[in-house]
Amino acid sequence: VRDVADPAAAGTSIWPSGRLVGDATEARPHRSITALCSQGPVSVLNVQSRGTLSHPGFLTKVFAFLEAHDVLAELVSTSVTNVSVVLAKGTPSAKVHAVQAAMAPWGTVSATDDRAVLSCVGSQMSHHVGLAADITDALAGAGVNLEMLSQSCSEINTSVVISNSDVTKALAHLHARFF
Repeated sequence: VRDVADPAAAGTSIWPSGRLVGDATEARPHRSITALCSQGPVSVLNVQSRGTLSHPGFLTKVFAFLEAHDVLAELVSTSVTNVSVVLAKGTPSAKVHAVQAAMAPWGTVSATDDRAVLSCVGSQMSHHVGLAADITDALAGAGVNLEMLSQSCSEINTSVVISNSDVTKALAHLHARFF
C-alpha cells in the first residue's frame, strides 16, 4: 500500500498471513495477480459500423462524438468495424440513450445498463502465458458471462465487463483461484 500523495515513498506490504512489512520492496511470495477490483453499475455502448470492411475514421468519429457530448469512456474494446465503450460510472441513463439514438445512423448501436467492470491487476502479470485463460476459466466456473474483455498494453491489468449482479460471485471465484 502506498501513499497517493507520495507514491515514491516506502509503502507497506500486507501478507496473506496478516504479517505487515514496513518496506514494500522486501521479497514477497510470487503472485502475478495482486489485486482485484470492481466498479459498477456502469453502462456499455456498442457501435458497429455499416459494412464489413474497415471504415476509415470510424473510431475517430465515435470518440470525437463522445467528447463533444461530454461522455467519458473508461474502458474500450475495438475491432476494425466495432467499438464497445464502458461509460463512466454515474453517466445518466437518459444521456446514454440519447447518444445511442444520435449514433444510430452510423450503424447498429446498442446500450446496456447495469454492468460492472471487474479488473485483475498486478505488475507480474506481464508475459504470464495462460493468465487470461485462467481468469476466464475462473469466471466460467462461477457461471459468469463475459460481455467484454480488455487488457492494458503493459499487460498489468485485465478487465472484463459482466452483469452487475454477478460481481460478488465473480470476485469470490477469482479470489479463490488467485489468492
